[in-house]
Amino acid sequence: MKNSIEEFINQKLKLTLHPRKSFIHKASDGVCFVGYRVFHDHTLIRGKTLLRMQKKYSKKVKKYREGKLSIEKLKQTESSIKGHLIHANAYALKKKLFEK
Repeated sequence: MKNSIEEFINQKLKLTLHPRKSFIHKASDGVCFVGYRVFHDHTLIRGKTLLRMQKKYSKKVKKYREGKLSIEKLKQTESSIKGHLIHANAYALKKKLFEK
């Protein structure tokens, strides 16, 4: 399959695929793009992105509890995370992250 795609790209578009960076994956696996995993019918937060987000948020909550961070800064962080989550199917995740 990759050979036929490569042939089309070479002949019709006059382009070449990078030999080590080109992969053929199933569409059902989704496509990673700017911190999301995009599927044909839904979008999720990419695993590494979510872990990094949770780690940074936990550190900021800890700093807030220690009095080293203002409530305004913590709310800014929450807004930023919610802004990222709004583009994905992450209702339950948002609820879990921000339960009071």
